[in-house]
Amino acid sequence: MNGWQEDLLTTLEKPHTFDDILRVGERSIQALGFKNCTWITQLPVPLTRREVFAVANNDDEVARRVRSGWYNKAPVFRICAETSRPVMWTGRAEGQLFDMNPGMWEEHFSLGRRAGWAQSVHDRIGIYSLFITSNDSQLEEPDIEVHQRQLQWLTHAMHFAMFTSRDEHDQILSNREREILRWTGDGKTVAEIGIILGLSDSTVNFHLRNAMTKLGAPNKTSAVVKAIFLKELFA
Repeated sequence: MNGWQEDLLTTLEKPHTFDDILRVGERSIQALGFKNCTWITQLPVPLTRREVFAVANNDDEVARRVRSGWYNKAPVFRICAETSRPVMWTGRAEGQLFDMNPGMWEEHFSLGRRAGWAQSVHDRIGIYSLFITSNDSQLEEPDIEVHQRQLQWLTHAMHFAMFTSRDEHDQILSNREREILRWTGDGKTVAEIGIILGLSDSTVNFHLRNAMTKLGAPNKTSAVVKAIFLKELFA
């Protein structure tokens, strides 16, 4: 097992945050000869406008553009959203990859993404993740292919790590908010939850509003669904 693989597994054994995992990812791709990495996760809720999280190891501009919807136009993102097969580009004219949007070719160059490799993960509960490694210089296809299996292992391990154990200090909801959302998910009304927990209707509504605000949910149903996917209800 390589040192970076042991590094990632060691991180998994203790409470960790998204930033912890990205730092391990950064060290891992640098050990494989890459310079940049970007991690993107798209949640399955809300259904009409799925929420996107993006972090980049050394370029906040890339993460900002992704969060603003730039990824919808980028060929790499669009292809990876439809397949779990890896995508690579070497820094030469890439034909079909950038024919979809020729202007994005120069934009990739301007952001230091001249050559790279991308792998997506589509899991069973609808969470989509994309890991992109890249360099600002041209690469040969064999240089990328020699590390492809390791990069695929890294991508799936990072996706798993992102949605497993988290430090209790990183939990979004309070115990009371979590408790009320559980009862809401069971179909209980505000009045019924108040009776069960010995709270007034206004207190139940207060905690519901707080939970919705923290989760960025427009209503209590969306808050329940989002809390489930973020593993908040059973923390």
